[in-house]
Amino acid sequence: MRISQNLILIRRITLLCFFVMMAWISVYSISDVKITSFDEGDGFTESRVTCVIQDKQGLIWFSTWDGLYRYDGYKLYCFKARPGDNCPLEINRIDFIKEISDNEILCWVNGKYYVFNKNTQKFTVFKGKKRPSNKLYTADSVTRKIVKGIERYANIPVSIMYRDRQDGIWVYSSIGFDRISLVKRPISNRKIGDGSEEVVRGMMVDRNGRLWISDKNGYIRLIDKNNKPIGYIAHDGKISNKRTPFGCNVYCMFEDSKGVIWMGTRFNGLFRLQPSAGGYTISHYMPDSKNRYSLNNSNVYSIAEDRFGHIWIGTYGGGLNVAESDGKGGLIFVNFENGLSHLSRKMAEIRSLLITNDGIIIAGTNNGLYTARIEQRPEQMVFHNNTRRPSDPLSLSNNRVMDIIQLRDGNIYVATYGGGLCRLLSKNILTDTIRFKPFTTDNGLASDVINSATEDHRGNIWMVSGATLSCLNPKTGLSTNYKRSIFSEGFVFSEAHPLYMPSGLLVIGTSQGTLEFNPDDLSKSNYVPYIITNCRDTVNLGPDDKSLSLEIAALDYNKNERIEYAYKIEGIDDDWNYTTDNHINYANIPAGTYLLTIKSTNGDGVWISNDRTILIHRTPHFNERPIAWMIYGCLLLLFVYIVINVVVYIRKLRRELSDIKLTTNEKIEYMILKSSERDTKETFVSAKETNSADTEWAAKVKQYMQQNIGNADLSVNDFAAAMGMSRSVLYLNMKRVFGSTPNIFIQETRINHAKELLKEHNETVSEIAYKCGFSDPKYFSRCFKKTTGMKPTEYSDKF
Repeated sequence: MRISQNLILIRRITLLCFFVMMAWISVYSISDVKITSFDEGDGFTESRVTCVIQDKQGLIWFSTWDGLYRYDGYKLYCFKARPGDNCPLEINRIDFIKEISDNEILCWVNGKYYVFNKNTQKFTVFKGKKRPSNKLYTADSVTRKIVKGIERYANIPVSIMYRDRQDGIWVYSSIGFDRISLVKRPISNRKIGDGSEEVVRGMMVDRNGRLWISDKNGYIRLIDKNNKPIGYIAHDGKISNKRTPFGCNVYCMFEDSKGVIWMGTRFNGLFRLQPSAGGYTISHYMPDSKNRYSLNNSNVYSIAEDRFGHIWIGTYGGGLNVAESDGKGGLIFVNFENGLSHLSRKMAEIRSLLITNDGIIIAGTNNGLYTARIEQRPEQMVFHNNTRRPSDPLSLSNNRVMDIIQLRDGNIYVATYGGGLCRLLSKNILTDTIRFKPFTTDNGLASDVINSATEDHRGNIWMVSGATLSCLNPKTGLSTNYKRSIFSEGFVFSEAHPLYMPSGLLVIGTSQGTLEFNPDDLSKSNYVPYIITNCRDTVNLGPDDKSLSLEIAALDYNKNERIEYAYKIEGIDDDWNYTTDNHINYANIPAGTYLLTIKSTNGDGVWISNDRTILIHRTPHFNERPIAWMIYGCLLLLFVYIVINVVVYIRKLRRELSDIKLTTNEKIEYMILKSSERDTKETFVSAKETNSADTEWAAKVKQYMQQNIGNADLSVNDFAAAMGMSRSVLYLNMKRVFGSTPNIFIQETRINHAKELLKEHNETVSEIAYKCGFSDPKYFSRCFKKTTGMKPTEYSDKF
């Protein structure tokens, strides 16, 4: 009984394995084969390959009749005995290899075992006591069937050497040494016509689930919700089963709340298609110089409808037009030439329009972003403009706005030409200072040129550039790039707004029809490659070693796209450095200890968590050490101290000389005046008359000072001129009447006036200084303290 049950179990397991094998083969049968061959151009000497292994890090090692080779996805490195290198190998023919530790590869050479050390890159004689087994790799039936089905190896003997951890098959044959990988077939575009180009420019899904597609050849085709062709819109509005041109280059299409189709064209204005039997009744609107309320520009790039039923038309050259009924079955168009005069002419070149869920219209132009709350009367609307501010990282990243989308969660994103994708952060967008969060190549996007964008069912944002697609997860901020390698060749993506269909297909316009695929099927590898370098985890640099050059490699052998690297040194780099080159170079590294961090994408272009860190220490020169800078700082401070003291001493001497000169001049002028009075024998007035004249003159002086108390440029010459006398006479009078020189009198008057102002507590010390004729508040404070013995603030606090 037990035997029969075991037989049944064995049969079931065998049958299950068979089905798994057939499923695996069927998966690969719909894939393309990618073969990487190694020859002399790669540094391979075409020697016979004897054994292939993959070590714990992921490096590929293979032994040949001419040494040991290492492969990191970029280069081959050969290790063997060379003349005079003290290598113990008797010959370079290695028949078997095996990894025995993290740093050692065991090699079987001419009947003996040797060990290759990965760190020192040297061979030594194996000194182990236990004899290892030399068991070579044996391919399973699935692997053999895959290789057998490849045309390159038909009718020739092939040795399957190894299958690595990424399902790469390493084979050796008479035509060389190859690695076989199975990749998905490229996604092909769908082209309807047979012309050299079929540039899709406009797409729309109507309320019936039909897909409308317009191209630059003048055709508009309809596809039903089951992805089957319906027909073409003819120039008369009829739906034709034959390939019939509409006749105009339609750039945008829009279905309003009444089921009316609006189509904007380049050079041919606006079309309105009203449903009728067998198709649509077409009305055509073009600029008319004789009609003030006609469409003001023939290039219509975007159309939207607001809650009031207004149809907003964005033209490339005429700005916004609002289509309104004329009451006779026709339309009038209101724009900045006939009613919306408040609109800026800078928003004339409109590429995209969006009306948000809360009734705000956003216009994307070549001059930034414009926002306004929609009013029932458009002439009452106030628009706000947001443009790139070079010094503000939270401003719009680029003024050329290509597309605007609002996600289901309400967040708004702006696609720009050259500035990547920007998310609106501000809750209030009716302002000229909206804050934005940019997503650019610095954040992992494939390109900063975003022509258009859309949201899929998972809330991811798909961005279309000329040659790449990028998918951004708004929750994580991580992006996945899909480059040309996964698409068929011969086309580029167009500026048409992409659509996510109810059927789950993402439809993207190209220069050769449409590209249609399910985003869930466009899966990418989550493989996490290990990053290796040509150095250890700690790098010590001498005082003269200011540069650093590293080779790096992310060990992913299924490279559908070029691997990108990002690296930075904490304390040296502010941001990540991005490159597709597997070399890192730094020059002029300062002395100190730093941490170099390296990360990469995998072979599918997906950024993954595989950070590799390297500690870098550079020994400083004496002049780079802290003690040297302390000494230099002390010397500098000493020098500055000496200079300041010399300058202060010189200024002191100059003031003393100036005072001596001024006193001497005053005495000389006084003696000259006295002498002149004796020579001319002038008659002096009586004491009473003198006192009366002095009192009158003193009043005049005080009045002049009150009028010029705030004049910081007041000089003795100005004073003398105002009094109508020479400097010498002014000195004599000031000495006789006030007992001081003019300069001292001016300063004392200003200080006394300052005292009165300080008592009032109405103004600051600086304001009082300026009012009293002092050009420097600090100088005022010094003069005030010298005169009163107190600082101005201390004096003010007394009252």
